[in-house]
Amino acid sequence: MADVTYDTLDRLLGGRSKRETPCPFCSHQRKAAHRKSLCFGLMRRSDTEIVFHCMNCGENGKRSSTWNESGPPKQLPRPRRAESPAPQPEPSTGHLAALMWANAIDPMGTPVEDYWRFRKLSLPIPPSVRFHPTGGQGKPTLVHAAGMPTLAGDEWRIPEVTGVHRTFVDLAHEKGRSGKQALGEIKGKPCVCHINPESLGLVIGEGLEKVTKFARAWNVDGWSACGKSFLPHLADVVPDVFEVVTILRDAGVTTEVDELARRLVTRGLEVRIKDQPIAGTTHADEIA
Repeated sequence: MADVTYDTLDRLLGGRSKRETPCPFCSHQRKAAHRKSLCFGLMRRSDTEIVFHCMNCGENGKRSSTWNESGPPKQLPRPRRAESPAPQPEPSTGHLAALMWANAIDPMGTPVEDYWRFRKLSLPIPPSVRFHPTGGQGKPTLVHAAGMPTLAGDEWRIPEVTGVHRTFVDLAHEKGRSGKQALGEIKGKPCVCHINPESLGLVIGEGLEKVTKFARAWNVDGWSACGKSFLPHLADVVPDVFEVVTILRDAGVTTEVDELARRLVTRGLEVRIKDQPIAGTTHADEIA
């Protein structure tokens, strides 16, 4: 009798689940005219077991990959392909913004202080501004929080931050910066530059630096939209306590300023638009 093992049957199957071949048990005893008859049926029962039956000599049975005629184990079951771990969801931009704000530090004594002086802004730096050494782009970064802060006495209480605006500080650049970029939820949330609890006036503008200059010069609340496309969306969050809202209009920001003004007027607020503002003027000169 031929030594028919699991490996022999596995080769006869040739990767199929069922097949008929010449019988390895009886083909050498049969006539030459019949040796190629497909009388031997094989079927794989599992990854480790094959059953067989010969319609000529009647040989039948099964062979396992873990057992052969001599007894001891011969072959381990075929390993299954390891399943790939489920992909982890990407962190939201709001989460990244909150993480960046949490890892940012007090700006005094950092390149942000140098940038503040370079832009001829007076100290102190608002609590809504911090310093991050890389800012996500490997550059020293001014990080400006977006949200509605509250006052606890004379102190600012920064809200839960889900959006920040970044200014990549580069004092070698002609304008003292190499670019700006928002991260997280900025739309409809002000970046507060100045607060005066006794003020009934509010100044809104596109950029942090110019709004800070005017708000301090006029001693009113100051909001930066941190981008011209965000200007109109601030109309919905301006409190009714303000009697006058002044909007700073720079060249190229006409459409957004007009839309913000229209929405504020619709709410019944008094709106003033200041074209090409000059730092150092007083609130009385420009708004009163």
